[in-house]
Amino acid sequence: MKIIHNRFDNYKGIAIQNGKRYFFKKNNNDGVEIIYKKIADSFGINCADYKIVQASSVQYYVSPDIGNEGTFTTADELGIDGRKLSRIKSGFERLFPMDKERLFYDLMKVYVLDLLLMNFDRSELNWGILNKETIPEVYIFDNELALSMSSCYISCREHKPYEQINLNNDEDEINEFLEVASQEYKDMLRSMYDLVTPAYLESIIEETEKELGREIDGREDLMKDFKAHFERIGKLIKQPRLSLNYIQ
Repeated sequence: MKIIHNRFDNYKGIAIQNGKRYFFKKNNNDGVEIIYKKIADSFGINCADYKIVQASSVQYYVSPDIGNEGTFTTADELGIDGRKLSRIKSGFERLFPMDKERLFYDLMKVYVLDLLLMNFDRSELNWGILNKETIPEVYIFDNELALSMSSCYISCREHKPYEQINLNNDEDEINEFLEVASQEYKDMLRSMYDLVTPAYLESIIEETEKELGREIDGREDLMKDFKAHFERIGKLIKQPRLSLNYIQ
């Protein structure tokens, strides 16, 4: 096996074995990548697969390169501006005219799941398109900042026109994006919210713990934060005009 460390971070890099590439990074948020993957699978969201391995005294996430299955290109490499919904949509229209509606719908599922799981970190750098047998599919990776209440909050804001929505990581633009997500995809949000309950998350955590053979670090705080987050979203869903927002 050939190991290539990231020159900026010795706990991150690429491993090559039998002609296949694998990414590895230090396990800083115990089990969250695996938990997110399991929940993403239940919604048909294509997500990188992760395993936790021990090397000396350090635990790592190891993930097969999505590109092992075809040609994978991040949104950033495709030139899709991930900071504005209208630009993402125009990027799909330009690059994937036959699949633009399906790809955009699939990406919106990702953003709604990010909202439910408190993941503020989605950008053009951690999602992209896998072309496998000429069929383009949205794939996501690097979801370890999910399920952290310290990175997320919910508020209500005045609805703004679709074309004005930006996806930058500042307060106003992230909030505006989530207003659009809640209005344009209200049915999607409601159905996903109905599944991703505290009981469901706890069952996924228990399943993950059985696979790891141990309890996940910080489980009690994680569930406490998620229950509070879930209750806030539920209150907003009951409002006649839904507006869900979160920021870093």
